[in-house]
Amino acid sequence: QDAKGYHHKEKSKVGTSVSIVSDLNRIPLSTYADAGNIDDRKMLSKTLEDPRIRINCKKNMFADKGYIGREFKNTIDQTHQINLICPPKKVGGPSKKSTPEPATIRMTHILTEEEAIGLKNHRNKIEHVNQIFRNFRSVDIRYTKNISTYLCYISFACVLTTIMKLKDVVVNSSS
Repeated sequence: QDAKGYHHKEKSKVGTSVSIVSDLNRIPLSTYADAGNIDDRKMLSKTLEDPRIRINCKKNMFADKGYIGREFKNTIDQTHQINLICPPKKVGGPSKKSTPEPATIRMTHILTEEEAIGLKNHRNKIEHVNQIFRNFRSVDIRYTKNISTYLCYISFACVLTTIMKLKDVVVNSSS
């Protein structure tokens, strides 16, 4: 499998999407690469199937709006014992058809106060992990034709990121 698919926004572009799970110290725990037109929720499920991730108790996982959905949230909770916390999104709204009745707008889900505070405090860490991986040119833009070579670049980026973050943790704990 080449793991190339059409981009979800620009259909003329072909690309590869990478799903990254990291801890709150921004150290990558697991990655998964697949075609660019695969839904983020399917990729997260495959990423969490990695046997290197050991979750022995209920954990919170912060995510972006690509992972919204009550059914998906419940599935992740039941299969992996993870509480998926992502920002709610408005659904419904005015329909494309001209109908006389007003449109019903609702939220996809409601966050508890504790979840909202956690998401607010840790949301920038999600974006920071994505930015770290975009700094690696061979990961940001896929130059290789072979998926195994591309996965080697991703693994190398994970190792370098882990070394840099562990160095920061050691320096901060010693001072």
